[in-house]
Amino acid sequence: MKKKILITGSEGLVGSSIIKYLSKKKFKIIKIDKKINKDHLIEKKKFIKILDKEKPDIIIHAAAHPGGLSMKDPLENTRINLSGSLNIINWCIKNNKKFVFISSSAVYGDQSKKKLNEKSFLYPTTVYGINKIAVERYITELSKYNKFPWLILRLFATYGHGHTPNLYQGIVNVILTQLKKGNNLDIKGSLNRTRDLIYAEDVGKIISKLIIKNLNEKIINIGTGKSTKIKEIIQTCQNHFVKNKSKIRILNKTPGDPFNSVADISLLKKYIKRFKFTEIKDGINKTIKKISS
Repeated sequence: MKKKILITGSEGLVGSSIIKYLSKKKFKIIKIDKKINKDHLIEKKKFIKILDKEKPDIIIHAAAHPGGLSMKDPLENTRINLSGSLNIINWCIKNNKKFVFISSSAVYGDQSKKKLNEKSFLYPTTVYGINKIAVERYITELSKYNKFPWLILRLFATYGHGHTPNLYQGIVNVILTQLKKGNNLDIKGSLNRTRDLIYAEDVGKIISKLIIKNLNEKIINIGTGKSTKIKEIIQTCQNHFVKNKSKIRILNKTPGDPFNSVADISLLKKYIKRFKFTEIKDGINKTIKKISS
C-alpha cells in the first residue's frame, strides 16, 4: 500500500522539485499550495480538516513567507512561518506522523566560518531565520515529550525556474528578473559575498532520496559545499543577455544578510555517498531557458 505524502508549497520552487522526483509507485502525493487553495491554509483551522481527511503518513513542509520580505512584514512572516508550522507539528504529534521541515541556512546568520556544519553556532539575523530556528526548536524539544518522527533539512541558496520573478527572493532570481526587464542591476551588498548555490532539481532529487532512506531525528544541510561570489553569479547570468549592457549599482546591504554562507555537507555525504551536482553555468542556463519558453 502506498504511503501518503502531503507537501505544502507544492507549486513553489522547492515543493515542485520534490514532487518531480518522489516515486509515484511508492507514494501518493497530496498537494497544498496557495495557488491551488487560494490562501495560506496552513495557519487556519480548515487546514486541520484537510489533514484529518487525507491522513498523510508524511508531511513535507515547504511553504513559507519569503525571507526577503521578513524584515518588512515580520508579523506576516511569523503568522505563516511560525504559527502555520506549529499547526502542522501539533497535528503530527497527535497522530504520530512524520514531519519533514524545510528549514534554511538563514538559521546560521552571519558568521566568519568558511563552511557551516549542523553543529555550528546558530545566530539568525533576520525574522525569517528567527522563525525557522524557532520551528526547529519546537520540533526537537516537543519530540522529547511527545514522540513523533521528524527530519529537518537546512537548504542553502536554492535557485531555478520555480521562483516568481521578483526583487526579494533568491539572488539568481533577483538578477534574472532585472536582466529580463533590461534594467540596471541593483545589488544590495558587496559583490564579494559568497553563496552556496544549489539547483532546485538537485534539491528535489536529494530530498526524495532522504525520504526513501526513512531517516528520523536528523538535521541535515542541503547544499553543494562550494563557494561562489556574487560577482561570478552576475557574470554567468549576464552572459545570456548579450544585448543587455546593464550597469551594476551597489546599494546598501539588506539587514541581516550574511557575507558568507557555504555548507559543510559531510553529513549529507554520509547518507548520499555519490551525487553529481548541477554546475552553476548549466543550472542557470536551464533556468533561463525555462523562464523564457
